[in-house]
Amino acid sequence: MENIFETIVSDTTQKKQVISLAKKLAKKCSLKSGKDLENLTDLCYWLYIYDQKDKARSICEIVDDVPFKNDFNVWTWVEVITALLMRILREQGDIEKVGEYRQRLMISYEEDAELLHEVLNGSPLFDQKIKDCIDEGDLKGADAWNFLQVSQLCLMRELGGSETYPIETLDKEIDRLKAVLCR
Repeated sequence: MENIFETIVSDTTQKKQVISLAKKLAKKCSLKSGKDLENLTDLCYWLYIYDQKDKARSICEIVDDVPFKNDFNVWTWVEVITALLMRILREQGDIEKVGEYRQRLMISYEEDAELLHEVLNGSPLFDQKIKDCIDEGDLKGADAWNFLQVSQLCLMRELGGSETYPIETLDKEIDRLKAVLCR
């Protein structure tokens, strides 16, 4: 696992935030630590945003063996990493694997249909925070919220979308935010 992080650190073409995250993870990456999983999530999503899907996929697969144990300090991160992996697999045409990962993604919602409904209808989104930052002229703040928004939109998309947020709308918004964050 450490080799992939060291490879990213030594890649002189990488962006600063990618190298910083890879350095942290090369030093310590416990799949039981919420903070390490947050860093892993951020690294996966930045690689995806910068169109380095194969690297992002390799890192996403690190959490494959993390079981759901009702520990949402861990599972929340595993969930959004798994959603990104599903998106990458779909984009690469591996639909069979997407279905396998979808079963894994649904584990935490099996006994809480209301939570699934809330997620699919936008409860985890940061639209107001993004708008507030833009209104205040804080583009860095808006980008930070946009970055978090991408993971929530991926999760909603891979959980199946909803009438309020259909898959096509989610896909377009993810692509739009990727473009915004790459500027």
